[in-house]
Amino acid sequence: MKTLAKITFLIVTVILFANTKSIAQCTPATTLNGYGIFPDTMATAHVNIAYQQIMQFESPIDTSIIYLGVTVQAKVDSIKITGVIGMPSGFTYQCNKPNCKVNGGEIGCVMISGTTTQAGLYPLNVILLTNGRAKVFGNWISQSQTDTNKHYSILVKSPTGIFEIIDHSKPLKVYPNPAQNKLFVDARSVSDAKAFVKIFDINGKLVKTEQIDVYNNPSIEIGTLNSGIYFAEINDGSKSFRAKFIKE
Repeated sequence: MKTLAKITFLIVTVILFANTKSIAQCTPATTLNGYGIFPDTMATAHVNIAYQQIMQFESPIDTSIIYLGVTVQAKVDSIKITGVIGMPSGFTYQCNKPNCKVNGGEIGCVMISGTTTQAGLYPLNVILLTNGRAKVFGNWISQSQTDTNKHYSILVKSPTGIFEIIDHSKPLKVYPNPAQNKLFVDARSVSDAKAFVKIFDINGKLVKTEQIDVYNNPSIEIGTLNSGIYFAEINDGSKSFRAKFIKE
């Protein structure tokens, strides 16, 4: 049976990120533009600079799940964020409600904020507790289960170290973003006509390397990659250029 918690990421939870620098506590949006995630990534943080990021989330009242191969009616009573694991040191999260819980049909928000001294890429685990009911053979069955959303990460940049080699004056561009099967690369700022593009996953693992002709509308096949956040990197012999993209 596909539990209510398991469908949280797909059709239950709505998360909407928006940057802010002036508020001390988040305020829930009055409406959200449909179910889904808008956008897929969080804002970049910087070492020793105060950071704030707002997460808006909504729980519907009615949905459906699959039970023994049959689609059945389901109701969401509440969704609660019980923890955000993996944040940079010095970061905390605060909800508009003390218990970070929203009822079915309600919109809530979470603010992630703080200042860190450590650069790096920080994958987040958002722990969700879903309470609801499924109508099975005419009877409503209560369910309560914890699930983990691992879709998000925070990139913290530093003036020194690995992120120093990223030259924003000559940006590497990739499109479309998000992409499904083919990723086009605009690397005309790179001096060599032939260059190698490396693709890294969110954990820094090299997953693909491909040579491209910089001046011939180059593209890379990415259909075999898993959905998630990736980085395309190209080197001109002295510096590296990196661009982030989403694989759907």
